[in-house]
Amino acid sequence: VETVLKSAGIDTVSAVVYAQEPCAPTAEAVGLMSGESPVILPLFSVRSASLAVDAFRGHRAPLLIAAMSAGIAEAAGELRALRTNIAASPVATAMVRAILPLAQARESG
Repeated sequence: VETVLKSAGIDTVSAVVYAQEPCAPTAEAVGLMSGESPVILPLFSVRSASLAVDAFRGHRAPLLIAAMSAGIAEAAGELRALRTNIAASPVATAMVRAILPLAQARESG
């Protein structure tokens, strides 16, 4: 984009304003994913879904996923979730609405 803007005579400045650095799951997260209680996993990006697949492949815990989009849910497919809810739109309130039924299912099941 910067090259296109500059070629059009528009002054531009590049800046990294957001960087998400991957980190290993905590011992607590590994323990939960190795247990038998259901775990709710909210996923906000394809990248976070891919990182979760790498970190939790072969998990034992029953998994309930809330995904920001269908593409994100697809990226998490290897995790073999018992249930996946997809947010109606890519906003925080829609993710909350996707998570709430999972929390209710976890409590009742």
